[in-house]
Amino acid sequence: MSVKDLRIEIRDCSLATSKLRLSVRTQKEKNSAKYIREKKYYAQLKTILCEKEREELQLKTTESKLKRPKKSEVTTEDDKKKPSTRKKS
Repeated sequence: MSVKDLRIEIRDCSLATSKLRLSVRTQKEKNSAKYIREKKYYAQLKTILCEKEREELQLKTTESKLKRPKKSEVTTEDDKKKPSTRKKS
């Protein structure tokens, strides 16, 4: 399941959970276990979404670290030997 699909499922589950909570509190719904199951399922979906987002973030971070540096960022042996032109205070 993709992140986009998970977000849609979470939104739907959130609406269902809030409706069940209202029904249980107004005593229209006799089966309070149904609300508890729905609430647990909602929490599981949120956990899965968080884990997937964390994985994507780690992949992006790893890819950015592996990029090749620009030529201007690479120092050569000649650059290291040149004296600094900055004034020391």
